[in-house]
Amino acid sequence: MGPALAVIGFAIGFIIAYIFIRRRPAKVYAHAELWVPVNTETIPDQAAVMNRMLQDLTYAKRGRSPISPAEGLIFSDVRLDINVVKRAKNVALFEKVGFTDAVAFVRLQYISEIPLKDRRHLQFLTFAAEAYMNLTEGPGIYNVLTERFWPASEVRDRLLSNPQGNTPEWWLDVHWRSEGEAGYAETVGLRNLGFDELRTPLTDPDQRWLITEMVEFAAHRIWEEMKIPALVTHSAHGDAFEIQLRPKRKSVEVRIMRIQAS
Repeated sequence: MGPALAVIGFAIGFIIAYIFIRRRPAKVYAHAELWVPVNTETIPDQAAVMNRMLQDLTYAKRGRSPISPAEGLIFSDVRLDINVVKRAKNVALFEKVGFTDAVAFVRLQYISEIPLKDRRHLQFLTFAAEAYMNLTEGPGIYNVLTERFWPASEVRDRLLSNPQGNTPEWWLDVHWRSEGEAGYAETVGLRNLGFDELRTPLTDPDQRWLITEMVEFAAHRIWEEMKIPALVTHSAHGDAFEIQLRPKRKSVEVRIMRIQAS
């Protein structure tokens, strides 16, 4: 009787664990999203957008389009979603983000439950958003994670100067958050690549500029290497610093130590 009960108990435990795992939501590794406000509910078809991205040479360097075949493949990627959000059904949302004159906005969203190896999805999203903006004569592009709006003229000027739409300048910010008499620095935008955001412990606000600079440097290193190193070193203002990165449950803790000269 004992062994039989043990087998039954094991089977029940296995079934419960299986159900729990199946019901548990999948971890989202990366979430990147841009909105393009427009004055029409009918957006350009995919052929027109692809032509603007792949054939138009407005942002080409040495005759080469900034969208390579590898980025073009994202058009058929199941992780990409492009749809129209109408003002009539989302008035409060439009007011919140400042789309006061828009009839709708094009939402370009890329969500991956698989760790990413590169930043080509961001290059694609930037130029797809620019295509919708150009073809609809829209006022600009809104980044959902950083909550930053890029006016159309600035989008064009930046891409003409440097047709790289996957850089931190487009997708990443570092903010200082006050909390009582102290504060902390944190990134907004590493989730575009699938990483948790960096965050420092509470500290004296007198150090905010130095701390923010260290966090930004570490975030740019992560952006470049597509991984979170345990340690980053940086020299600034005549001193050398050690930036320790410690992954926690929902963020990456940043510890900054000044390296003493020997």
